[in-house]
This record gives sequence, C-alpha cells and structure tokens, in this order.
Amino acid sequence: MASTDARLEPLGDVVLPAARLRIFGLNVGHFYTHYFMLIYPTVVLSLEAELGLAYGDLLMPSTVGFATYALGAYPAGWLGDRWSRRAMMILMFLGLAFGCFVTGAFSALWGIALGLGLIGLFAAIYHPVGIAMLVEEARPVGRALGINGVWGNLGVAAAPILTAAITAAFGWRWAFFLPGFVALATGIAFALLPPPTRAEQAERDAAGGKLEVEASARDRMRVVIYVGLGVMLYGLIFSVTTVTLPKLVDEQIGPVLTGAWAGVIGAAGLASLIFVFGAFAQILVGNLLDIYPTRPIAVMVALLMAPFLAMAAWFAGWLALPPIMLMMLLVFGMIPIKDSLIARYTTKAVRARIYAISYLLGSLVSVATVPLIAALYDTSGSFLSLYLLLAVMAVATAAAALILPRPPGRAAAAART
Repeated sequence: MASTDARLEPLGDVVLPAARLRIFGLNVGHFYTHYFMLIYPTVVLSLEAELGLAYGDLLMPSTVGFATYALGAYPAGWLGDRWSRRAMMILMFLGLAFGCFVTGAFSALWGIALGLGLIGLFAAIYHPVGIAMLVEEARPVGRALGINGVWGNLGVAAAPILTAAITAAFGWRWAFFLPGFVALATGIAFALLPPPTRAEQAERDAAGGKLEVEASARDRMRVVIYVGLGVMLYGLIFSVTTVTLPKLVDEQIGPVLTGAWAGVIGAAGLASLIFVFGAFAQILVGNLLDIYPTRPIAVMVALLMAPFLAMAAWFAGWLALPPIMLMMLLVFGMIPIKDSLIARYTTKAVRARIYAISYLLGSLVSVATVPLIAALYDTSGSFLSLYLLLAVMAVATAAAALILPRPPGRAAAAART
C-alpha cells in the first residue's frame, strides 16, 4: 500500500520547457488576481476629489467585487473540473481585462460597481483552477506552491504603489485601462502556449498518481476536518493580521521612526516591507513539505506563531520589530500547508472544487474580521486583547493539526505499543 504520509516528495525532473512557461503563466495569474482586486481601494483616494462623494460611499462598489470574488469560486472550480482548466485560465485573463475596461469607462458608481463585479467574478477563477493546474504541472509540488504564494503576495504589495503611480501620471481611469491591456496581452500569450502533449500528459498522470496518496477513509476525513478547522482559525488570524499590520506598525514602532520614515507614510512603507519579507516564508515551508511529513510542520508553525502574536502587540519601539516580522513570517508560512494537503488527499477529478470550497469558506470567515477588530480595538484602545485572542487561535490551530494522519513509521510504532 502507498504511503499515507502527507509529504510532497520530489518526483523527479518531469517539468518540460512548455510546462515551465505554463507554470510561469499560472504564477503571473496569481499576481494579477490579488493586484486587480486591490486597484480600486487606492483609486478611491482620487475619486473623492473628482466626484465629491464621501470615502465610505465611494468604497461601497468594492463590496460587489468582493462578493462576486467569493461566490464565483465554486462555479469556477466546477467548470474547471468538468470543462477545461486551461480554457478557464484564458477566460480569467481576458475577463480581468474586460472588467477593467468597463470599470474605467464609467464615472457613475453603479457602472464602477458593475466593472468591479466583473473583475471579482473573473479573479475568482484563479484559486480553484490555477492552483489545481499548478499541482498537476509543477514538481516538486511543495516548493511550487510556496513560490506561487509569493507571487500572490507580491501582487498585494504592488497594487497600492503601482496604482498610485499610474493614477498620478495618467489619471484614475488608466489605473484600470493599463492593467487591462496587460491582462489582455497575457491572456492571448497564455492561449498561444501549447497544451500538454500526449507524452507530457502521460508524464503528468504518472506523477499525479505518485502525488495522490492511498489513504483510508478515516485519514481523508481527518484531513478534511483539519482543513475546515484551519480555514476558520488560521483564516481569521491571516485576515486580522494583514488588515491591521499597517496600524499595528504605526502604533508600536511609529513613535520611534525618524527622518523619511517618520509619520504614517513611513509606517505604511515599513509594513509593506514586512509583508514582502513574510511572503518568502512560503518558499521555505514549501521546501520543507517536500522533505518532511506535514503534521509536525503544521503543528510547529502554528505553535511558534502564538508567542510572536502576543509579543507583536505587547512590545513597543524597535523591540516590536523582530516579533512583528517573525509573526508575519509564520502567518504566511501556514499558507502552503492547506494547499499541499488538498493536493495529496484529493483526486484530480474533484481537486478544483475542493480548492474552491476552501477559498469560499475563507472568504466567509474574513467577513468577521472588521467587526472583530472594531469590537476589541475600540473597547481597549490597543491591539493587545485582539492579538492575545489570535495567539489562542494559533494554539488551537496547532492542536487541530494533531488530528492529521501520522507518518507511517510512527503510526506503525504506535500500533505495536
């Protein structure tokens, strides 16, 4: 019987040149997904003066985009499983371009909401379809998931900076038009890439057979339970830390920033650098998943996260910088674990839909982020109580990882005792 260990063993050099180009396209797609979803929050700052509306009113159309982003994930995964994942990715690039052109063409909020809704709908294709394609094409899978995660986080970091620069140089409409033209060109280029040949497909199917473990129904259920709990617990940790990091840096480190780094702008810049620093943890954890069992990695990353969450809100001045950096390193490091488990414990036929369900649950959990932040921060006037709660959630996430299937050797040893 095949191993039920959740390691993502390297499967040899099965990535051919054409496949490398497709993998590059998938990584670019992850960058686009997060970049395009975050164009409007920066554009809003220019629209306040042009349209003469309040910030809150102008921000409302973005809720349409986030709603279609969440609700579109499962239909996209279903179509990816039942129709064509390659065609769905081409549709994503072209759809993002179309959504950008529609958004930039309107000044009325209803037209902007329509365009943002289209952007969200087509961006929803990526996570269920793109990740499923990636685990078919790339070897070793853990490292590929880590690198792909970095591309997504770089999209998050680049969106405010590039959008602000384009808006300042050409106006807010070009903040949509220019990325739209780039997405259109990318979609055409991706469509021109040759699909897998029969030899490549046979190689992928053989590698995929090694990737998918032969596990009992009980072990698969353990993985499902862990993924569900992880989405709820870790998903909230991820949402809260990413939303509050700029404000946390401003409060804990801002008072000691001087010179060009002084003030809110300097704190925001430092927060962006911390985001980029933390994102590369996904490559480290992805490489570890290729070598070691998933269970101890999942337990250790979540357990180490807890004290740094508490210290990030407890320490002040430059003493707060190391725990904040390590906190984000571990928060981002958790990302490849869930995706690698889904890759190992689901079959190709349903994998896109399982990814879709996990990302849909994550989107629904994130709805609680802002109310939770507001309730605890406004009550205490600091982030300490909120981050202590997150530390407890990190411990709970580590405890949940204990239900994952044991590595075969230890499981056999336990059975003999």
